[in-house]
Amino acid sequence: MVQRNADRLRGLIEDLLILSRIEAQNLDIAHERLDLGEVVRNVTESLQPAAVRAGLALVEQVEPAEVIGDALQLERAVTNLVSNAIKFTLGGGSVTVGPTVDEHVATITVADTGIGIPEAEQEHLGTRFFRSSTAQHRSIPGTGLGVNIVQAIADAHGGGLDFDSVEGEGTTFRLAVPLWSAGAGSPTT
Repeated sequence: MVQRNADRLRGLIEDLLILSRIEAQNLDIAHERLDLGEVVRNVTESLQPAAVRAGLALVEQVEPAEVIGDALQLERAVTNLVSNAIKFTLGGGSVTVGPTVDEHVATITVADTGIGIPEAEQEHLGTRFFRSSTAQHRSIPGTGLGVNIVQAIADAHGGGLDFDSVEGEGTTFRLAVPLWSAGAGSPTT
C-alpha cells in the first residue's frame, strides 16, 4: 500500500512539473520528423499488459503518418489517452487507437467502449483536477490532470484535441498534429 501511494504521489508530482514547464513555456519540444504509427505501436505495446489485466481488447490500427514533433511528448500524450480509455472501460470492452491522415493534419484517435462522460460535465473536461462524477462514484483512481496535459502537448505542437462522449457508450479522443511537408522540410500549413 505504501508503494502504491508513493507511485501515485510521484505520478502527481511529475504531472504538475510537466504542466508548470508547459505554462512557463519551458518545455523543450523537439521539432523532428517522426512517424505517428511508431508512436502508437510503442504505446500499445507498453499498455497491452494493462489492457489484458482489465479484460479488454486493445486494438491498434496503424497507418504511416509523418509529422513534425517530439516523439517523447507525443508518446506521453497518447499514453495518457490510452491509459484513461483502459481505466474507464469495463471488462469485455475495447480500446482502439491509431493515426489517420488528412490534407494537412495527422490525427491519433483513441476510442473506447467505456462508461463515457456525462453530457453536463463534458465542458469541464481538461480543466485541471476535474474528475467526472462517474469516475468518482466508481472510485476510479486518477488526478484529473491527464487530459489537461494532453491538451497542452497538442497546443505545443501546433495541433489540437477534441472528443465525443456518450455516457454508458464510450468516448473518442482525437489528437491532431501538423503533417510533415517533405518539400519544405517543415510542418504543412
